[in-house]
Amino acid sequence: MMDIDLDFSFNASATVYGSRAIKLDPTTEGAALLGSKNAPCIGVTPQQSEMPPGQIGSGSTPFVLAQAQGTSFAPGGQGESAFPVYGEARRCLIDIDPNFGGQIKPGDLIVSSDSGYGTKATPTGPWNQWIIGIALTFANSGQSCLIKVTIFPWSPTGS
Repeated sequence: MMDIDLDFSFNASATVYGSRAIKLDPTTEGAALLGSKNAPCIGVTPQQSEMPPGQIGSGSTPFVLAQAQGTSFAPGGQGESAFPVYGEARRCLIDIDPNFGGQIKPGDLIVSSDSGYGTKATPTGPWNQWIIGIALTFANSGQSCLIKVTIFPWSPTGS
């Protein structure tokens, strides 16, 4: 069963999946869509159940992808396309980008990649990055990472 104690609810401007970073739709009031690379995201959609598939009863890492394939919120009429979002200071899972080539460790800063997946913030670079959370567990590509949603702009040391 999905946690109903969530912080926000938005209408989907495009297809939205669980355990992904979300940004506001700048063209439609009350609507949001999946985060994108270096976008100022506002929260994370919940996983489909309290425990990720394959982890029911154990709650131990590594978590498998929390979002069941084919489950999503699609654009549509008011109410039927609405989806919930965890906001600042919440603990939740975020799916790690399948193309991420490293390992996320507890304490790493997490940003949105394309399609709202989580990925590790780059420690150097010429731009500010929008942090969506702080990793609380280890994770690799194709897994979910437990994070604390913490939203702020960050300038890498190489900027």
